[in-house]
Amino acid sequence: MDSNQDRGGRSDLRRLAEAIKEADDDDPWDSLAEFVDIDNFTRFITLEQLLNHWDGYTQTNNYRMYNNPDTMKFEFFPHGADQLFEDLRGNIFREQSGILSRALVHTSEGQGRYDQMMYQLLEQVWDEDTIKSRIAKVYQLIRPHVMKSTKGRRVEEFEDAINRLLRFIDARRYVVLRQLKVAEKGNSWRERQHFGFHSFLYSSRHDW
Repeated sequence: MDSNQDRGGRSDLRRLAEAIKEADDDDPWDSLAEFVDIDNFTRFITLEQLLNHWDGYTQTNNYRMYNNPDTMKFEFFPHGADQLFEDLRGNIFREQSGILSRALVHTSEGQGRYDQMMYQLLEQVWDEDTIKSRIAKVYQLIRPHVMKSTKGRRVEEFEDAINRLLRFIDARRYVVLRQLKVAEKGNSWRERQHFGFHSFLYSSRHDW
């Protein structure tokens, strides 16, 4: 509990846990949607994967849940978002530690929602020019202070980090679209899957 610790009951979480246990194997969201705002959760997980926020709900680490009193459904919020934009080839179908994200990514209905939301974010939100323009403005504010306070290798590391960030913004769309086309699906959402590393940046013939 981030607030109201003196009223720290867990009855709502227990109800959700019971709903997860009783949910249908093939279509869990038919019942889970009563307890979780599915549109909010789908957008939350999809954006997390698009940005490669691997240390969020994907690892059941940095995230927050809020039981909205108006809907009596849980909504999810990002937290501790300091591990973003690092791996251009980050797998949007990576192993999911959170059972709700597995119920989204590893079920037919959930996969459909996830894919649709990813395309929607790429079309309506992921504007490379706008993002890079914001990066440029912040870069211009920060760089003079970096130059004054650090020298040599530190400055090179700063510049390299900016260049990696820009490469991520430029190419992430194409990597994600490629993953959507070639990803293998059909794993059970109730069990964690352990995938080996696989690069979706290129096909076997490097013809992406």
